[in-house]
Amino acid sequence: MAEITDIEDIVKDYAWNIYTKTSNGNRKVDYDEARFDIDWSRTKFVSSKPEFQKIDNNGQQVPRGKIPAQFAETPTSQEIYRSTYTNKTNGEQEHAISMHRSTKSICKAYITKGYTKGINVGLKLAVPGDVANITPSFGYSVNLTENSEETTEKTIDWGSDCKVKVPKGQKVSAKISVVENNYSATFQMTTSIYGTVHVAIHSRSDDRFLQSIDTPFTNIMRWYSEKNGGYGQYTIKPKEVEWKVSGNCDFRFGVEQQIEIQPL
Repeated sequence: MAEITDIEDIVKDYAWNIYTKTSNGNRKVDYDEARFDIDWSRTKFVSSKPEFQKIDNNGQQVPRGKIPAQFAETPTSQEIYRSTYTNKTNGEQEHAISMHRSTKSICKAYITKGYTKGINVGLKLAVPGDVANITPSFGYSVNLTENSEETTEKTIDWGSDCKVKVPKGQKVSAKISVVENNYSATFQMTTSIYGTVHVAIHSRSDDRFLQSIDTPFTNIMRWYSEKNGGYGQYTIKPKEVEWKVSGNCDFRFGVEQQIEIQPL
């Protein structure tokens, strides 16, 4: 069974099965000639709190309670301002630095097992506490995707207003950098899906209405499971379907601004 299942395809197959069994023979169209309009507004998707397993810089999982390698090592630094001041006069000089720059906080969060709704995953991932406690730039959650190369970017503004004193006949260098941390982890959570799915079937050629179906999502999944001979990564309960979702997340974000002033 596929590790990522498109539940819209399952709903379409179920609706088509009902249509072919109940429709009048004179009204029938082929599957490729039908359009399925799926309404999820009466279906609820409730996800559990995710469990994160940190990954170090070597791609190895970090035992719970230990600091991952990328937090233990020296963080990376991004230089956002540099200037050299030369004083060729006989007196001390004072220069004012007023600097405002922006950096990007970048996140990749994608599923490796679970489900999608058509082209969208339709799920959010709570930002790990190790990240949320350091930076607010990602908010409380990020969107999950099916694409490991898709990123979410947030802008962080940095500013500095300070003065640099340069003694006579000397040079002074001023540098401002942003220290960045990286956080990588795998995650697991369970999504409970319950409620009714509405499907309207139309003819593509003339937009003719053919049939509408309102069915509990649990009934659709029972039919799908019987058809495919197994439950896969989901569990069907009397009133809901529990689907296991897992994936990876990577965060890179600025944590502090450093100002370095030194003679040359």
